[in-house]
Amino acid sequence: MSNCQNCYNGCVETTSDQCVKYTGVDIPELGIVKGDPLSLVLLQITNAINESSAFTPPYKVYTALLTQVGTSAPTAIVLENTIGNITLSRNSTGSYYINSPNLFTVDKTFTQITTILSGDMHYLITYSDVSRINVTTSNAATTFLDGKLDNSPIEIRVYN
Repeated sequence: MSNCQNCYNGCVETTSDQCVKYTGVDIPELGIVKGDPLSLVLLQITNAINESSAFTPPYKVYTALLTQVGTSAPTAIVLENTIGNITLSRNSTGSYYINSPNLFTVDKTFTQITTILSGDMHYLITYSDVSRINVTTSNAATTFLDGKLDNSPIEIRVYN
């Protein structure tokens, strides 16, 4: 078996992507040109993905695990925050605020809460205004209850 170079015609290389060439358009940003072995194309794409500056999401994000006990405001284990200054407060039984000074853009803010408790509990996260998002916890009879957030995952995205 030979260790071919430029293995495009009559290749006997055991690694098949050494024998196949890229036939697409040149991608100078990634250093890919027509005729490159697919193994090189794969390496260039993988390197670009792995570089932190290669991909910037089209939004800022706040991802956290919320816990609320007694009559206290919720606390958060912040997993990621690129939005900015965020504080948590308790409004009333089962009603809490996620506050941020004018950072929740109208029609560009997405909210999500994931529940890990079972039963008749309802968890709701809603947009209020550019500075506040509401979180409520209640049972099926819509009685608001404290103490039901227990490392409850939330995510807020503000799109560009």
